[in-house]
Amino acid sequence: MYKWSNRDWSREDSLYSPKRKVNNKNSRLHPHIIGSFYSTKMQRTVEYESLGERLYYYYLELDNDVVRYYVQPVEVPIYANNKVDEHWLHIPDVLVFRNGEHPYLHQVKHEPEENNPKLELINYHCESYAANRDWNYRVIYPKSLPPILLRNVRFLKNFLKERSYYSTWYIKVKTSLSILEETSVYHLAETFRNEIDPLLIKPLVYHLIASGEFLADVSQIIDSTTHIKVNNTMLTLGAGGE
Repeated sequence: MYKWSNRDWSREDSLYSPKRKVNNKNSRLHPHIIGSFYSTKMQRTVEYESLGERLYYYYLELDNDVVRYYVQPVEVPIYANNKVDEHWLHIPDVLVFRNGEHPYLHQVKHEPEENNPKLELINYHCESYAANRDWNYRVIYPKSLPPILLRNVRFLKNFLKERSYYSTWYIKVKTSLSILEETSVYHLAETFRNEIDPLLIKPLVYHLIASGEFLADVSQIIDSTTHIKVNNTMLTLGAGGE
C-alpha cells in the first residue's frame, strides 16, 4: 500500500511545481534565512524561506522512505467567514510522498502559536484540502527535534553528493563491513590503509550512512567512533544511492 518507489513522477513534477518564488517578504530583517540548495533526491534546486524549512528539507533528503517531496506545491483557498466570494490563496510549504503512507501536506513553523485566528483558519482549510485528496496535513516544528538529531541531519547532508572516486570503492567498502558485521567508521576506513588514504574512505562511509545503506544510531553523535553495520533491507549492492 502506498508504494511510491517505482512511480513515474512526470505528472506530479508538473502538477506540484512551485506556485511562487521564494522571497524575503516575511523576513526582510533577516535576509540570511532564505536560500536554496541542490536536492540529490529531487535532482533539482530546492528553495527555502526559513532555517526551519531548510532543516526539514535536509531531513527529507536523508529519510530513505521519502521518495519525493515538492516545495510550495499547491494553492489552498482560504475562505474568510466561510464566504465563497471572500477568499485568498495560501501556499503550504511541502508535499511529501513517503513509502507506506498517504501523501503528507506540511506547514513548517518555527514554534507553536496559540490564539492565532488566521493560522487556525489556514489549518482548517488546509486539512480540508488534504482530506479531499486522500492526503494528511500536519504543522511541524523541525527545531523542536532533539539537538543531536538536528546536528546529525546537518552533518550527513554534506555527504549526500557522490564524489567521483566513490564508484571504485562502493563494493569493497560494503563487502568489508559485511564481513566485519559491525565496527566503527574509523576502523572500517583504517582497513583500507594499504590501498588508499583512510581519510578518503571516511566520506564514502558517511555517504553510505546518509543514503541508508549503512545503519547507525542517529540518536548519538555521528562521527569516527560511530558503530555501523550494513542495512540488509537495502536491495542494491552496487553504486549506492537512489
